[in-house]
Amino acid sequence: MNEKSENIKYRFLLGTHTMMFCVGFGYATSYLQNLQVPDGTIGFAISFFAVIGALFQLLLGRVADKSRRWNFKNLLILLAAVQLASSLALPFTASFSMLSLVLFGFVLIITYSMLPLLSSVSFFYASQNLRVDFGIARGIGSTAYGAISIIMGKTVTAFGTGCIPLFAAGTSLALLIESMLLPSPAKYRTVHSEDPLKTANVSDEGASNSFSGENAKSQNGRSGRETGISSPETRKIETSSPKTREKPLLLRYPAFTLMFLGLTVVMVFHNMNITYFVRIIEKTGGNSTSLGIALGIAAVMEIPTLFFYGKLSKKISSKTLLLISCLVFTMKALLFCIAGNVIAVYLIQGLSIGSFGLMAAAKVYYAHDTFEEKDVVTGQAFVSMTEALGMVMGSFFGGLIINASGINGVLWGGFAICATGTALAAISLFCKQKKHSNANQ
Repeated sequence: MNEKSENIKYRFLLGTHTMMFCVGFGYATSYLQNLQVPDGTIGFAISFFAVIGALFQLLLGRVADKSRRWNFKNLLILLAAVQLASSLALPFTASFSMLSLVLFGFVLIITYSMLPLLSSVSFFYASQNLRVDFGIARGIGSTAYGAISIIMGKTVTAFGTGCIPLFAAGTSLALLIESMLLPSPAKYRTVHSEDPLKTANVSDEGASNSFSGENAKSQNGRSGRETGISSPETRKIETSSPKTREKPLLLRYPAFTLMFLGLTVVMVFHNMNITYFVRIIEKTGGNSTSLGIALGIAAVMEIPTLFFYGKLSKKISSKTLLLISCLVFTMKALLFCIAGNVIAVYLIQGLSIGSFGLMAAAKVYYAHDTFEEKDVVTGQAFVSMTEALGMVMGSFFGGLIINASGINGVLWGGFAICATGTALAAISLFCKQKKHSNANQ
């Protein structure tokens, strides 16, 4: 395999998958509203799809690890093909809102289910001693999200929401082609080296996967294990330990538990906001073009944080950076409540540089900074769960609130929720905790 060509493949794959998140989740409410699906039902449906997607993540991740035939490449090809078929069927079911809801649900579930398979691609490259620059890949992902959101916004304004399935089909087709171009892991054996995970290169400017929580490489020569990037072989070694009687992980790390709860609650606000963001745009006098521009601004503003987090983290601890991101989220929540026009919304979206962008990068390092080595992998799994839990609960409670009190209730309720999460994150900084030297401590 050629290292340069594989990096190009991986960047395009990740960028296209990120675009699908915009097409699916960013415009889900706009598309379903046009099919006369009630706002509350949209929230409940997205919450349900997120749960199914999370379950599929667990299943597909296990299948990819255990099966030679159904490896990450074949599974990605299968999922992209099903997603393409669902997208192409949507225009023919426009008069049947519930059927369209189910088909659109397939698009969302598959988008979410692909996340562990994309991680498996990076693990495979690491096992072959190929350097994959996650920093550039993450930056391309955010750039792609910003670009497609602006293009879709203008297109939907001009031609209506009926073009959204066409964008989904085009993106699915690109995912299918890119998946077919990936190397087949069955043809390669794992290359064992002294430290194979040092080959998973990320620029010293740092990076993180804003959508999957996938791990970034190090600053100052940290190995992949320290940042949570590991091959299947090393993950088995890391998670294996003698059977000892010890407290549950969340009880052994009380500061982490509070931070975990705080981040999850903040993500509830974030996903509630995303689900009904089109309503916020409409409330301030905007249209689909405004929606696309606002989403694009947020995505582009994350890029500097992704690239320069490495230098920033040398001066400020990851837990402090997480608290800062929560505070910026709370500021955004309050400003959305009082925003009077679309320009104000654009300016608020610019704060993403210190909210989601900073949180996505910092929480990868927080697990390493908090846990002793034997608990790092499990800790990273908990950190990644914050987005999944936030998506489920945010969509569900958003549906309840908007049915009861409209978009103003969602805005002020979101502010209260976000402030609560920030308070929990702040308390965690004052909770004394150290890495344990042994399991029974």
